[in-house]
Amino acid sequence: NDRTHQLKLSGYRALPFGLSVGIVFRYASGQPLSIYGDAPQPVLQGGAPPPRATRYLLPRGTYAELPSTYGIDLHLQYSFHVGAVSIVPVMDVFNLTNVQRATARFQRYNTRDTITNDQPPFTSPSNPFFGKDMDWQQPRLVRLGLKAAF
Repeated sequence: NDRTHQLKLSGYRALPFGLSVGIVFRYASGQPLSIYGDAPQPVLQGGAPPPRATRYLLPRGTYAELPSTYGIDLHLQYSFHVGAVSIVPVMDVFNLTNVQRATARFQRYNTRDTITNDQPPFTSPSNPFFGKDMDWQQPRLVRLGLKAAF
């Protein structure tokens, strides 16, 4: 979760005619990515076949970077009275702009069965999922509610 820059702004305003509006804005720069995989180890004494070990093929966090992410959440509520009862319909909209950028990516370059090209420039991975996005921001979500006080 090494994000160089993060920003969160929030505000809330109650308007005189009963409507209340809240907004939250979040921004985070992209996470650095690594490239790791299996690589042969030095030959053991006695000529035994070298074991394989998973290791970083480049220094950790220096391969690439995920895109930056942002999100806007909105909260609306309106208060009105019916006799002695206060009724407040509520609407929350998460990820208002419906941005769905990648938040995780496969970083394993090769598989245990096929150690190929474990030296830079890393142009032919044997893992077919290497470099593919595997998780994204959640899509827009609308939540409706109703509060009552008496």
